[in-house]
Amino acid sequence: MEYMFLLTVDESQAPRPGSPASQAMMPAWLAYNQKLIDGGHWISGGSLQQSDVTTVVRKNGQAPPTVTDGPFAETKEQVAGYYLVRADDLDAALELATAIPLPNCVVEVRPLAFRPTPDPHGRVGRARPGACAPGARRVDRHLR
Repeated sequence: MEYMFLLTVDESQAPRPGSPASQAMMPAWLAYNQKLIDGGHWISGGSLQQSDVTTVVRKNGQAPPTVTDGPFAETKEQVAGYYLVRADDLDAALELATAIPLPNCVVEVRPLAFRPTPDPHGRVGRARPGACAPGARRVDRHLR
């Protein structure tokens, strides 16, 4: 199955990208990425620029879309990055998520329902085998 990890942090408490504190964290991130690759879990991942450069497209029914600067909502935490991974089940996905090298963050772990993939002619629309999570259910767990 495929899972999306959405990483959220309080940007006011996080080091700015490129700062010495941010650079000091890079070896742990590179090692984590390599762990995902070596384990066959890696599909995609990336960090996002801070939310002060966000642009929002808001669609509301038949009204023309509006485009505004700034994050979608005022929140305590902002989306900082993501991983799209393969894992055998939720337990395996949670194990990968708990190894993310951020000391203060929230990681939302969500199974993918559908991910289109191109056919040999570049057209999309087919579901990627294994991307769907049939019978996926919410499981409340306490990790130790």
